[in-house]
Amino acid sequence: DIPTNNGKHVCSSVGLHRNLPFLKELYDIDQALFICNAGLMQFPATKDDYEDINVPLFSHNSMSKGTKRVDLDDEISGTGVLGRMRDKLSEAGYSTNAFSISGSQPSVIGSPGVTKAPITLSSSGLQKLLPRRNNDDLTPNLVPYILSLNNATSIDSPFMSETWSAKVSDAIYQREELADTLETASVTTEFPSGRLCDQLVTVAKVMSTNQDRGSDRDLFHVSDGGWDTHSNAIARMEDNFDEVNACLGAFVEELTATGLWESTVLVQFSEFGRTLDPNSGPNNDGTEKGADHAWGGNHFVIGGSLKGGQVLGQYPTDFTESGPLALRRGRIIPTTPWDSTWNAIAPWAGVPAEDLNYVLPMKKNFDSSVLFTETEFFN
Repeated sequence: DIPTNNGKHVCSSVGLHRNLPFLKELYDIDQALFICNAGLMQFPATKDDYEDINVPLFSHNSMSKGTKRVDLDDEISGTGVLGRMRDKLSEAGYSTNAFSISGSQPSVIGSPGVTKAPITLSSSGLQKLLPRRNNDDLTPNLVPYILSLNNATSIDSPFMSETWSAKVSDAIYQREELADTLETASVTTEFPSGRLCDQLVTVAKVMSTNQDRGSDRDLFHVSDGGWDTHSNAIARMEDNFDEVNACLGAFVEELTATGLWESTVLVQFSEFGRTLDPNSGPNNDGTEKGADHAWGGNHFVIGGSLKGGQVLGQYPTDFTESGPLALRRGRIIPTTPWDSTWNAIAPWAGVPAEDLNYVLPMKKNFDSSVLFTETEFFN
């Protein structure tokens, strides 16, 4: 059990899985908080109207994209929540960068022309364009030729071609500069092996170069799979928790050593929770049973400057289908939108208050009582 430390909460304590002891350590020193029954929402929803709102329920691809964008009406077309934060941070005078360590992600995309494109890295870092295999490699350095071709212009050069060439040149310069910077970056903490840990190693390396890059604010997207537990839910979840626990422990240790932990916040999201009523398992006999796609779930936030040690949001008090929130098989309607968490984090990062409706276009659909504030989250 962990105490909720929240007089507004319906519970005095909640349970935290035994395979997440590091999160418990952070919670005990006020560097972690939990949010109950949160999810992707366009408007407050009830059992009577939840099917009428623009939330693509129970679909991995659509809910994942919606969670990364937090703009279901596409008011700021094609952008993601981190990208819009970066737009307004840049306009406020901060030098910003956005990175995905998990392929191309909509979360880090901002409005065209406001900032440079986000950078996609692999979990092993970044290679230079067309690197030589060894010192004896006679392959010519083709980068100057590529830049020269893309810089060639004439009075009748088409606008689309000019734009494409400018983007190619910018990407090459950006990539080469970052590759040189990261070449000497390293971590002193031993991270376990695995997809999530490898991504966090790359994040830590990039963060350690922030002064060399002249960056005031870096935003990152990492992801971890293996949570679609339609079978063997408990065993798979426990294994996943072990990995998450170890990776977070190493990451925080590294950032503490480099003096960056106080200025870091890590937010965990998932496209949806799982059904509370298990399925019958792959053998249809109750063995190896799993959980299926649902809606509301619980998530965590960690950081060195958090006002942690508290559980926010509201845990449901009635899980029966006759209650106000439970749909079929324990699919729970969320009572806290994703917007709430970002509404607290964006101002802490430096987004001016007057720009929050740009960062969170759906924020206006919710009462202020369900939107967390910077002072609730941070010291």
